[in-house]
Amino acid sequence: MSSVSCQISISLDGFVAGPNQSLENPIGEGGLRLHQWAFDTASWRRQQGLEGGANNADSAVIAEVNRGIGAYVMGRKMFGGGDGPWDETWTGWWGDDPPYHTPVFVLTHHPRKPVPMRGGTTFTFVTDGIESALRQARSAAGDKDIAIAGGAHTVQQYLQAGMLDELYLHIVPVVLGAGERLLARLRPLLDDFDTVLDSINAFRDKPAGLLRLTVLPPAANLMLAPLLSRFLARYPAIDLEISVDAALTDIVAGRFDAGIRPGERVERDMIAMRIGEEMRGVLVAAPDYLARHPGPTTPRDLETHSCIRFRFPSGVIAPWLFEKKGKQVEVAVEGRLTVNDEELAIRAAVDGVGVLYTALGYAAPEIKAGRLVPLLEDWRPRSAAIFLYYPSRRQIPLPLQAFIEFLRENLRAR
Repeated sequence: MSSVSCQISISLDGFVAGPNQSLENPIGEGGLRLHQWAFDTASWRRQQGLEGGANNADSAVIAEVNRGIGAYVMGRKMFGGGDGPWDETWTGWWGDDPPYHTPVFVLTHHPRKPVPMRGGTTFTFVTDGIESALRQARSAAGDKDIAIAGGAHTVQQYLQAGMLDELYLHIVPVVLGAGERLLARLRPLLDDFDTVLDSINAFRDKPAGLLRLTVLPPAANLMLAPLLSRFLARYPAIDLEISVDAALTDIVAGRFDAGIRPGERVERDMIAMRIGEEMRGVLVAAPDYLARHPGPTTPRDLETHSCIRFRFPSGVIAPWLFEKKGKQVEVAVEGRLTVNDEELAIRAAVDGVGVLYTALGYAAPEIKAGRLVPLLEDWRPRSAAIFLYYPSRRQIPLPLQAFIEFLRENLRAR
């Protein structure tokens, strides 16, 4: 089921709007200072159709705020237009192309027909309460998430009703002194906060729930597979779902908790932790193939050999990379067989189809059995450091924390 979250800026003294709010000054005196950190970012400016802005950590936060959102709910003050019956000419603060680009449900006591805008935003006005607004937002969002866009009273209502799954407070280093507090009306809820924490602490050593991972095939087969039974035995309350995929996967859009990939394929806004030793490559061929074709003595000799190539989901057939005493050589090989499965490639190599460049872990049993022979051993096929990565702007779920600690114990990086 989709989640319901809210992201809101708050001052050091707990205000989300300044004093003396009005139609002309909807977030009160000094309220703009709460949002200046966002206004200065490249992500926020892009959402408004503007150029420039800073590409920094704040910009990454703004980019993630709107990622995966399928519908918004907001209060009338957030939409604007004053109290009482609607002025039908008022269509919000944002001009003809609001930054939402999804359905937006506005809480109000006064009925009004939906207002479609450019860019995919449609404002629908809900007069029968917060539950109805959320129900309509869920229907419109489908599998995507719902965001409570404010203002403070609307956020308070959803918190008090227990309908908000996640609340992100962006604490801004300003002091407003007066205005609208976010948590002022939540005293009964906060009185039970210690009890809730005690309940959580009781289960802190017993992580539970579903952990979803997307993993590169060699890492899944050679690094994770030998550890799965031990992990599941240690954490009987954790369910594990692993999607093995050579394609680059957006873990946020795909609703994965984490991914495992080579370092150069990890997005820059992720937290990445190296796991295990480097995944070494090896060049091999079957004795039968080498009886018919003299083995290569340099990487360039591979241009005259029949090579078993690998096509990635992007359509790319990557060149083969070698290193020797600081010198790197890249060879674009040819061959009659191209695959996208390592086990099939190994079988074809054993059957004498051609030369194969693969992970050592896949080839090691066949080398030990004498069915494959290492080639160019004085040249080192490129190795890859493998990383576990996850979004940098979200609290780490307990099952993922447990998995990270387990990998640290069992896959020592060297």
